[in-house]
Amino acid sequence: MLLGYSLLSVLISIDFVIGIQAWHLAPVAANTCDFGRVAIQGECEAAVLAVASQSGTSPGRSLQVGNGGTCKDGGWGNVPIGCSAQTGGDWTAHYKSKGSNCNFGYQLVCSEDQSPEIVLTVLRKVTDKDHPSEIAESCAPATGIKRYIPSEFEMEWTTKKQTGQLCNTAWTQRQAAILWVNYSKSVWKPDGNSTSRPPNKAETRVLSKFLRDGAEPSFIEPLSGMARHPLSFYGVHCKNQSDPSFDPMFNADIFDISYLIVENFCSQPRPMTRAHFFDLGCTIFSDGTGPLTEYYNYSAGSARGPSIPLFYNLYKNRCIIFDDIYAFEGIQYNAADWWRHVPDSIRHKIRFYNYFIAELPFKEAISGGSYSKGGSFLNMLRTVKQ
Repeated sequence: MLLGYSLLSVLISIDFVIGIQAWHLAPVAANTCDFGRVAIQGECEAAVLAVASQSGTSPGRSLQVGNGGTCKDGGWGNVPIGCSAQTGGDWTAHYKSKGSNCNFGYQLVCSEDQSPEIVLTVLRKVTDKDHPSEIAESCAPATGIKRYIPSEFEMEWTTKKQTGQLCNTAWTQRQAAILWVNYSKSVWKPDGNSTSRPPNKAETRVLSKFLRDGAEPSFIEPLSGMARHPLSFYGVHCKNQSDPSFDPMFNADIFDISYLIVENFCSQPRPMTRAHFFDLGCTIFSDGTGPLTEYYNYSAGSARGPSIPLFYNLYKNRCIIFDDIYAFEGIQYNAADWWRHVPDSIRHKIRFYNYFIAELPFKEAISGGSYSKGGSFLNMLRTVKQ
C-alpha cells in the first residue's frame, strides 16, 4: 500500500540521522539553556508548539523574528537571543538573532540533553559484495551528521492547526506545489550514471532539506497534509470535476508518485553508506507478474499493489541498493504465499512483520526502554544501527 510516501521517503534517505527531538523550557528569565541546545530558527515554531502542547496550551500567533533592542524596552530588548516562548504572554514563538540578551517574560526552548535519535544508517566501507560494481565501486565511511530543515510549505502543515482546513490550505499552496512537482518530475527518471540537477532558487524555498557539515544540502519533498500528490485535488475530493473551475493541472492521479524527490547517489563524490528501507504497508511482496529485476514500471503506485519491488528499483536506478528491508503489512497473508515470489538474491535482506504498525505516546516511545508494552515502531527504529 503506497500511502504517506513523504514519510517513507524521509525514512529511507541514505546517511541521514533523523532526530526525533524532544524539547523543554529553560528556567524562567534564563538567557542560556540549562542543558541541551537552543532551537534554531528553522525548528523554533515547531519546538514552541511542542512545549506549549505539553503545557495544555498553544501559541497565540505565528513565529516572530527580530533582533536588537535594549533591556526592558518593552520590545525585542526583553527577548533572549535564540528561540523562546513568550510564556508570560500568549506563548508565541520568538526567534532573536542578535542584540541584548535579556529575558523578561520568555523562556528559551532547549533540546533534551539525552534526546534519542533515529539513526537510519551505519557508516562503513561498501564492498562489491554489498553493492554490485555497476552501482558503487569506490566508497569510504562518511562523516558528519545531517539535520532536517522543514520548508515554509511544510511548516504551514506541521505548526498550525489544520482541522477542517486541509483543502483550503492545500489550495492556497497550489502555486508552490507546482514548483515542487515541476522539479520532482524533472529529476524523476535518472539514467543510472549521473546526479540530479539541483533545484533553482524558487524551488529551494518550497522543498525541505537535510544539512550535513561540509556538504551540499540534500533536498526532499515537503510533508503535506494531502498525504498524496499535492495537486490531486479531485482525487482527494477537494474539488469536483463538474466544477466550472475544473483545471486538469489540479487533477493529478491520486496514485501518481512522481512528486517524490528521491536521493540520488550516482556519480556523487560523497560516500555510500548502509541503506535501510522501511515499508509501512507492503501488501504481498509480488503479484507474480514479473521478477524483481524486471519491475521497472514505477510511474504510479496502487492501493494494494506490491511496493517493495517498486521502491527497490526506484532507488537502484539512483545508484542505491538496499542492505536491509523492513516490511510491515496488517492484512494477514499465508507465509508461503507471501514469500513465494521473493528472489533468492534478496531474501536475506528482508524482515517481514505481518501486523499493523503499533505506536505509543511520543514520550513513551522515545524513552529508550529495551521493551515497550504493545510495541513501538519509533523505539524499534532506535535499535536499527548495526
